[in-house]
Amino acid sequence: KEVPCLYSSSTLVELAIKTEYRNGKLAKGTISSSNNWNMEMDRINHLVETYGSTCEEMESYAATQIANRFNVPVLTVRIISNSEQHPGEEYERTTGLLCQEFVLDVVEKL
Repeated sequence: KEVPCLYSSSTLVELAIKTEYRNGKLAKGTISSSNNWNMEMDRINHLVETYGSTCEEMESYAATQIANRFNVPVLTVRIISNSEQHPGEEYERTTGLLCQEFVLDVVEKL
């Protein structure tokens, strides 16, 4: 069974795009999310080819699903530190903190 696509609020996406990100490149894209740790290249490639995924993760689908069910605007934000598609990249431990700082910058604009 195919899982339905969920979307962030277009208003919140535009707000985030207009927010300065000082630590790298800001991009709008598709996040493939599931309830499992994903390191299988065939699955990752399928997500990229089928959905145009910019990244994959395992946290935001459930939160977005709940927000959508209760008509609460939602925005999924990820900062990509490394990718299974690019072997040899080191995990950057400061990524979580940088993501939190950016989210705070977006929230302060609400």
